[in-house]
Amino acid sequence: MAVTLTLQQFAERIGEVLADGTVDTARLQPILDAATAIVEDEAPNAPETVQNAAVVRFGGFLPQSAPSAIVEEEIGAKRVQYQFNLASGFYASGAKALLSRWKHRRAGVAG
Repeated sequence: MAVTLTLQQFAERIGEVLADGTVDTARLQPILDAATAIVEDEAPNAPETVQNAAVVRFGGFLPQSAPSAIVEEEIGAKRVQYQFNLASGFYASGAKALLSRWKHRRAGVAG
């Protein structure tokens, strides 16, 4: 199966259509392409509708997240630093859980 979302459909589903009904192609096309590639790699055998939903979840999450900023927090006596990345966004958006039934599990030869 493959993702079948057009850029216009993607923009409508994540609420990124401009007031005049157009789409910021330069901004959204790379997000759609990245989300599609990651979803298709994670679960190539998932049904088309499930892959489309995962792309919308993940792709919709990315524009709303902080752009690679290192976040620093104090938790009790400990100071913690972390950075948002695609892997955590894929998990936090719910796309990974949605695809878990069809995940392409890879096993290598030991030795």
